[in-house]
Amino acid sequence: METITNYKNRALASLENKWTAPVLCMLVYYVIAFIISWITDIKDAPVLNGLGFIAYLGLLPMGWALAVLFLDFIRQGQTSVSALFLGYNKPWFPKSFLLPLLVSIFTLLWTLLLIIPGLIKSYSYSMAYFVHKDNPEIGCNAAIDESMRLMEGHKWELFMLDLSFIGWFFLCLLTLGLGFLWLIPYVMSAHAHFYEDLIRERGAYAQPAN
Repeated sequence: METITNYKNRALASLENKWTAPVLCMLVYYVIAFIISWITDIKDAPVLNGLGFIAYLGLLPMGWALAVLFLDFIRQGQTSVSALFLGYNKPWFPKSFLLPLLVSIFTLLWTLLLIIPGLIKSYSYSMAYFVHKDNPEIGCNAAIDESMRLMEGHKWELFMLDLSFIGWFFLCLLTLGLGFLWLIPYVMSAHAHFYEDLIRERGAYAQPAN
């Protein structure tokens, strides 16, 4: 595995002169998420609140796609807003819905025990979306298990990589959140490069023999 600086430099190199599409993807996602959140929070409108909650669940495949599009981006050097809707298409759906749901539930259950175990598990599961993107035929639990295998001994490294963005995080807050349109692609591109090195080091997922 490489240094934090190298992962950040590789992410920036992938994004150089190509920021427009990733930023547009972030913008579209956040606009849709904001509208759903607004509908869900409308007072004295239980029907709309219920529809908003259903729409929120329906957003899970888009959240999955928002993560995995950066894996394709660092490999192919391009993406588009249409990539946000990949999770609603075959062969990705319904696993693109179930996988984020399971990861969220498992992480929440660990967090209910203690915050630190929940944080540790969140890093154990952090590569599950990428694993699923590379192996669409495997089950959700298998993708989570493979993420745990890949991340064994590397959770601290990814945590420190994320921690290195904290200065940018606070600067984004000063921009009323607009800066996150650029920060999230930066972070996710770094994560994608981290995953690439993990599968080179640990070996790609091997299908069990029939």
